[in-house]
Amino acid sequence: RTCALSPTFDLLPGLSESHGRGSGGCSTKMRAVRGVANLSWVILQRRVSAGPHATFPMPTLFSPRFHRYVATDARQTDIPRVLVGQSEQRSEGSRPANRPSSADEKESRRNTVKLKRMPQDQRKAFFEELQKSGRADVYHYSTMLSSCSNSAQAQALMSEMQRVGVQPNLVTYNTLIQKHNRDGQAELAQQVLEEMIANGVAPDVVTYSSIIDGLTRNQKHREAARMWRELQDTGLPLDLFAYNIAVNMFCRANRELNARKTIAQMTDAGIAPTTQTYTPLIAMYSRMSKPDQAVAILKEIQALGLEIDTRTYNAVISALGNNGWVREAEALVGVMTGAEKRRNHKADRGGRE
Repeated sequence: RTCALSPTFDLLPGLSESHGRGSGGCSTKMRAVRGVANLSWVILQRRVSAGPHATFPMPTLFSPRFHRYVATDARQTDIPRVLVGQSEQRSEGSRPANRPSSADEKESRRNTVKLKRMPQDQRKAFFEELQKSGRADVYHYSTMLSSCSNSAQAQALMSEMQRVGVQPNLVTYNTLIQKHNRDGQAELAQQVLEEMIANGVAPDVVTYSSIIDGLTRNQKHREAARMWRELQDTGLPLDLFAYNIAVNMFCRANRELNARKTIAQMTDAGIAPTTQTYTPLIAMYSRMSKPDQAVAILKEIQALGLEIDTRTYNAVISALGNNGWVREAEALVGVMTGAEKRRNHKADRGGRE
């Protein structure tokens, strides 16, 4: 009657025991949550027995996105069963389902290298031969997906590989997300994220970072910030790329304190900021009519011993010029020109001063 659950229930925030009390004891939602909690231990046990190379969808199960999915409807509890089934399928012989057998693995790798090195026209012809002979696997499709000129071509190729029974992997999904982002299709990129989660492929830090970047480019700052919090909640190790994406996101939204806080977090995590980390701050201060702060960022970069590139100089010059600091902007142009000459001279001497 009190719906006592396993300790896993504590990992599902937003749902309490009060949801399960009533005339019938456990509500449908509580039974759903209890089912998820129990199934999580089943997945864990099967992950251990499957070996180190088996696909493990547990991060997806515990992600905030999955919490909301489970809380929506008790019928969604079929999802963990799907994940368990896929985990079993991929762990046979400790080898993912899309990976070739040991006899064909060397040939698959050779063909993948060939595809990457071939010119575009030859690559397409060779890939078609692989398709006709039934030898095209997920690695070949992923390689071809990365060479697609637009998201429409990439989506069509993804549909084709699924039609012939080749299941996409993490690299395939990430590539498709990036294609949608380049075409300004943030909503379609999010749909790809939902699809990969539903298919039992756990997103990684590259997946989330790409989604955040796409939302930022489309000025959907609230959604991007929510996705950043979700990435942090997953417990995935964050890298320089992810932090730079987050700093840029906050700067695009003119959220100065959040941008500064993110830089402090990455420093505390042992990840040193780069010039590219600070450049969005300069652009933000330019929009906020704070040229003095833009100059302060430039001095901060210099104090850290980081090399200042042309893009960063141009950002500061723009911040100064747009806010009436013409003399200071002209002076900085001279500094930038001198720095470029020194870099070119150093490059001509093979890196020696």
